[in-house]
Amino acid sequence: MTANIVKGDNVAKILDRALDAGQGLLRLTPTWVPRSFLHPGKRIKLHPDDYYSYGADRGGIDERWFASTTDAANEGRVWHEGQSFCSFEGQ
Repeated sequence: MTANIVKGDNVAKILDRALDAGQGLLRLTPTWVPRSFLHPGKRIKLHPDDYYSYGADRGGIDERWFASTTDAANEGRVWHEGQSFCSFEGQ
């Protein structure tokens, strides 16, 4: 996820191109949120192999957040956990 994150002055140019390509819509990547205090729910239609994709110590994937600018309040989280990202042309 962090390999091609665009920062600084390049954001505006890529954002404009992404908005043009989507005719005003940004296509966001899925934001899967693990919870260590819950069992993964099957209602979000994940493949069973993906329930604990961040590791059993992090907990199972229980939630999918849409267009989120909020950090997930999980212990041991990665810096972007819970935040939604736009993916455009591999960036």
